[in-house]
Amino acid sequence: MDKVWQYSVPHPYLYAPYVKMYTALRKSNENWRVFPNTVNLGYYSFFTQSVHLSSVEKNDIEELIKLFISKQEEITYEQYQLFRKTLSVLHHEYSHWVDNISTIWGTDLLIKVFEAFKLKADDQKGIDRSSEYFKIKELRDLTKRITYSDYYTTQYDVDNQYPWIVSYSMGKLFSKSGNVSEYPIFFSRFTTRIDKKLICRVPFSLSSILESSAMSQEFYIDNSALFLLPEDTKHVEIAQYKKEILSTIYNQKLCVYNVAAHHIANCTRTSDIAAAYRICGILGRLVLNFPSSLFNKINISNNHIDKITKGEHNKKWLEGYKVAFDYNDRGVLFFLIGSLLPKIENPAILTDKKIITMIMDVLSEINIKYEDLEGEALSEFDQNCIKLKKIDNPMAQYIANAGKTVFEQLNMFGEYPYEFHKYSPIPAILGDGSIFQPYGKPEKLNFDLFDYIYNAMDLEPHIREFEEACIF
Repeated sequence: MDKVWQYSVPHPYLYAPYVKMYTALRKSNENWRVFPNTVNLGYYSFFTQSVHLSSVEKNDIEELIKLFISKQEEITYEQYQLFRKTLSVLHHEYSHWVDNISTIWGTDLLIKVFEAFKLKADDQKGIDRSSEYFKIKELRDLTKRITYSDYYTTQYDVDNQYPWIVSYSMGKLFSKSGNVSEYPIFFSRFTTRIDKKLICRVPFSLSSILESSAMSQEFYIDNSALFLLPEDTKHVEIAQYKKEILSTIYNQKLCVYNVAAHHIANCTRTSDIAAAYRICGILGRLVLNFPSSLFNKINISNNHIDKITKGEHNKKWLEGYKVAFDYNDRGVLFFLIGSLLPKIENPAILTDKKIITMIMDVLSEINIKYEDLEGEALSEFDQNCIKLKKIDNPMAQYIANAGKTVFEQLNMFGEYPYEFHKYSPIPAILGDGSIFQPYGKPEKLNFDLFDYIYNAMDLEPHIREFEEACIF
């Protein structure tokens, strides 16, 4: 193992209770805000490449995974509750891991993280690479554009009636200097149905797409658990679950988790929440794998603008799309493709294949040939894997191999559900500090996971200090 990853003295967190490390990592994850977290059950940290499940106990999760894979046994009400508390959370967080390591977007981001590691390691060795420190600032700026600042979200104190009415607007982001930039920001505006009072205005961010993808996998676990209940319990719980989901979907404090699904439901004119999230999961992976070489080929039709804006500000929207695609904005691409999807006539018979056909029809409408997209995406992802393999970092080596395996299994579109037992995902750290491998030991994980996490934790303050130093 490279000396960069070994400690000559004990790390301050190494022998501390896990709760101390968990708290520090959770705070770090909240600072980065790439994968937002609003409940203290678990989270995925892209920066440390770790999955943390504070709500999970090892004995419970092992039993539930066996039940889930077999899909043969009837479960008790207590097991049903455990399914939702543990396995649903696990699949939500591992969906983030899949999207991070096996897509063009995710590996682009991780390459920048590993470059920051290398800059710090060289600095410790006395190698002056200060002329390249701008890459550290670029990493921070990039992550801020994944989840927009809370400044751009507006919530209003109104009686939360549902269903909501949605409309769309577009503004401009502020630049680093504090001036209004040319970069567009797309908003969903939710109002009450009867008196048209504004409930909230939410930016359509890349994080909202990442969260909708993870939520689609979480819903699958919830529904699988529901239908394993005894018949007399099942009907009662289905009614209760529907109420719970409605209170989640129509919660302005959780809009980062539901704004993408609202957009899909609105544009396909469906009231089926599960169907909307399922489309989000499949479409989400496509936009994360959309090749940078094809953004400039996208054609925006006036028909689309009319549908979204009711014929107002067409020129402004067209200009906004152009700027967004100049910067390969995948969130805006999701918004565009989602808005052009056709009406869903019967959600009950909606399959992955039908969803993919719908999406491919839209690709043709915006001047993208799927065969070109698939070929360019494979080429770009392979180039990223080559870059990762060249980086002297054990996690980069692992991701180059594991990410390639998952990419080959999933290809361009998401899958409903993700079959994590086929991916051998990275271990999770449970609430008691133990490391648990939920679906078999990864063949390529041949280094100390905690050691890697501690190194990442050491790097983060260095990044923040440098960001503070950029003052001119």
